[in-house]
Amino acid sequence: MGDGSGTLERLILIIGRSGVGKTTAGAFLAERLGGAVYEASAAFQELAAERGVSALDSAAALAFLQANGMASVAERIHRKMLSDPAPCAIVTGLRTREEVGYLTKRVRPNVRLQILAIEAPDAVRLTRLAARGRAGAALSPEALELFDAVEAQFGLTPVAAGIADAVIQNDGALPSFRKSLLKAVGVDDARALSPKGPVGL
Repeated sequence: MGDGSGTLERLILIIGRSGVGKTTAGAFLAERLGGAVYEASAAFQELAAERGVSALDSAAALAFLQANGMASVAERIHRKMLSDPAPCAIVTGLRTREEVGYLTKRVRPNVRLQILAIEAPDAVRLTRLAARGRAGAALSPEALELFDAVEAQFGLTPVAAGIADAVIQNDGALPSFRKSLLKAVGVDDARALSPKGPVGL
């Protein structure tokens, strides 16, 4: 099954644990590549709201997906992609293997597909999670360990590095993180970091 729009040339899936910098990576690559960003968390919240559910913690979110389909978030994102003429789509925050499988099977053979896994030290993740200020965020090493254990049950984080085309380390230094992202997607640093705007695909 193809993507349907006929305009998609590139699909980048960005995966990793909470607080590693997936959203930052997606926004940066979208700017440089002229792409559209689809956040799995936003798609999940839309899906849950339609079913009258809100404020789900990780355990409840997993139960929700088990009841409604482990690929249901990816299905929603794919429908949005079909109506978007952007040549580059960047999806951040997928949490299940089914989500990744659903999207990778629905792009045309000539679409350039990349899966990027981002990793970061726990200290960096804790700092970032604290800065977000979200209710219920893991703000101690112990809480983060418990959070990661629940997230691992979604199925993607234990295999993320193994299925990724590139694993990018984010130690919290933004310039080096951006350079690593650009290298992973094959974009020349000097051109992409110039103030002239997005580069072509």
